[in-house]
Amino acid sequence: MLWASTALALVSTPPAGASQTMQYWDGGNTTPNGVVDGGSGNWANGSTNWTNADGTMSQPWLGWTGVFQGAFGTISVVGTQSFDTLRFLTDAYHINSGNLAFNPASGSASTIFVDDGVTTMIDSTLVDGTATGFAKTGNGTLVLTAANTYTGDTALLGGTLSVASDDNLGIGGGLIFNGGILQVTGKTFTGTTRAITWGAAGGGFDIESVFNTFTVSQSLNGSGGLTKLGEGTLVLSGINGYSGGTVISRGLVSVTVTGAWAAGRSRSAPTARSTSRPEQVPDRCT
Repeated sequence: MLWASTALALVSTPPAGASQTMQYWDGGNTTPNGVVDGGSGNWANGSTNWTNADGTMSQPWLGWTGVFQGAFGTISVVGTQSFDTLRFLTDAYHINSGNLAFNPASGSASTIFVDDGVTTMIDSTLVDGTATGFAKTGNGTLVLTAANTYTGDTALLGGTLSVASDDNLGIGGGLIFNGGILQVTGKTFTGTTRAITWGAAGGGFDIESVFNTFTVSQSLNGSGGLTKLGEGTLVLSGINGYSGGTVISRGLVSVTVTGAWAAGRSRSAPTARSTSRPEQVPDRCT
């Protein structure tokens, strides 16, 4: 399992995969041409469609740090491919089919980095390897759509992790917020029983659909703040102790028990009273 101390330590590490050997996705190219082309192709054992930073060599995937830049495309994973770190620098890459297994060179978690302004979709199934969890880093958005089977924790250390189902977050592992946002799309994912750890950098919830009410019954305790995004409603029903403030950018926040609002809050909506009945706080001042 990816314990909180491990995940939170990742915040101060160099950019994802910086200390590992990097291989650059070269799409359909299996011979070097002096350019990192990127684009669509099959990610398969033995295929030499990986290159170095200047595109002067071709090699098969070795399980290290994979960098996806150049042209965007659809990548089909053949079988199971293990990785330490995946770095997405170009918008609109789509990874589908097969399995992606966590296999970090050190530590207890793999890393998926998505750059600022970039959205990446992974339909492939994320599975246990030598590690059982992963950290989402970078300011971009990672969309997970598969019923993933990894059993460890998911650390949200930057940007947005977008899901439509609890199954997208693996089997039973906790959520570690330390600078990242969990986006919930659609209206059928309405809450989770997973353990939640709240770090010093805080985090947030983006409830995308106005037709969704998402309930967090766990207690959120830590020094970081909470940000609410999206048109939907976030219900806080735990006794919270986070001290970094609450910012409501969009939608509604409803508190259902005394103490659901943590101390030291500051937010864009009118101040809410702590009550034992639901109280909705809009995203605008009236």
